[in-house]
Amino acid sequence: MNINDKKIMNILLENYNNLTWTDVNALIDGLSDTIKPYIYQSIIDNPTPKIKSRLRELLSKIEKKKKKKIKKEHQYKCCHYNCTEPAIQSHVISKSAVLAPLANASNEMYYFASDINSNPAKCIFKERHIDYISSFPGYCGKHDRDIFRELDEGSSINAKFVNLSVMRVLKKQIFDLRLEITLQNEQSDEWNDKCLEHINKQEDIDLIALENANEHYIKMNKKIKRMKNDINRYESLYDKIFGGIDESTALKFNIMKVKYVRSCFSIMIDARLEDGSAGEPHFAFYLPVNEHGYIIVAKDNSEKNYDPFVVDEDGALSIYFWMSALMKKESLFFSEEMLSVFSNQQKNILNTNYNYFDVTPLEAIMISQIYLD
Repeated sequence: MNINDKKIMNILLENYNNLTWTDVNALIDGLSDTIKPYIYQSIIDNPTPKIKSRLRELLSKIEKKKKKKIKKEHQYKCCHYNCTEPAIQSHVISKSAVLAPLANASNEMYYFASDINSNPAKCIFKERHIDYISSFPGYCGKHDRDIFRELDEGSSINAKFVNLSVMRVLKKQIFDLRLEITLQNEQSDEWNDKCLEHINKQEDIDLIALENANEHYIKMNKKIKRMKNDINRYESLYDKIFGGIDESTALKFNIMKVKYVRSCFSIMIDARLEDGSAGEPHFAFYLPVNEHGYIIVAKDNSEKNYDPFVVDEDGALSIYFWMSALMKKESLFFSEEMLSVFSNQQKNILNTNYNYFDVTPLEAIMISQIYLD
C-alpha cells in the first residue's frame, strides 16, 4: 500500500457513512491496481445507508453472474486425469477426519465474515455448515473417495498424508485461479470493446488518452498471464506428488507436535521474489488428530531449505507466516467452544479487517499463541 493508497483509505474511513456510490467509485479509481479489487469488494460487503440500495442492486447482478459459474456442480468435471464425471464438493481439509469432530450439533464451525454495520469495517465470527467449509467442485465421488481415503480416515500423519493434503490445496488453488481468470477475461473483453467503441466514435482520436485508458487493459492481461503461469507451476508440482504419492521424495516436510486446539487451517503461501518472479509455494496445516495438535509445513524438495520468510532459522513458522495467516483468515476455522477461549487481545485482532489495516508483528505473535505453547 503506497502513500496515495493510505491517503484515500483515510478519506474512505473518516467519511464512509456520508459517501454516495459515486463518491466511493471516484475514490476507488485513485487506488493502485494491487488493492483496488479488495477495497471494491469490501465496499460491496459493507454498504452504508446512503449506498446500500445501489450496492444491493449491483451485488444482485454479481451474484447472478457467480451462480451461473459455480452454483451447478455439474458444470465442473472431475479434476483427476482424463476423468469426465461431474465434480462433487471436495474438501481441502478432510470433512470426516477433521471438520466433523470439531463441528457443533448442527454440523457447523465458525469462520470470519465482514460486519456490515460496523465503521470502520470489522470481522465477526459466523457459523457455517461443514459442507461448505474449505470446499470446491474438485473430484468426482469415486476419485475423491479412492485417492483420499487415507486422508479422510485420518489414521496417521505420514508422507502419504502430507502428499494428499498438499494435492487438495493445489487443486483448490488451481480452481480459484481458473475462476478468477474467467472473470478477468470477461472484464478484459469488456474493456477492449470500450476501446474499440472509442475509436469508432471519434474521427480525431486522442492517441495519448486512449493509450492511458488502455493501460488498465494491458495490466489486466499481464495479470491473467501470470495466473496462467502459476497454474502451470501448481499442476507440475501436483503431477510430481501424485507420481510418488506413497513416498516422501516429492516434498520436504516437517511435522511439529504443538498445543491441542479445536481449530484447523490450511494455508498456502507463494510469495513472489523481489524481482517479481515466481517464488516457491509453501503449505502449512494445523490439524487436531486424536486430541493432539500438529502443524505440518511442506514444500517442493527441489530446494534444500525452506524460505526464511515462511520458516525461520530455528525451524519454526516465522512472524511473516503468522502475519500472512491473519491476511488469509478465510482459511482459519474454529469450533464453537474456542470463542470463549480467546483473550480479549486475540479477539480484537481476529475481529480486525486487514483489508483496511496493516498487520503488525505483535499481532502475528498474539495469534500464533492460539496454536503454540
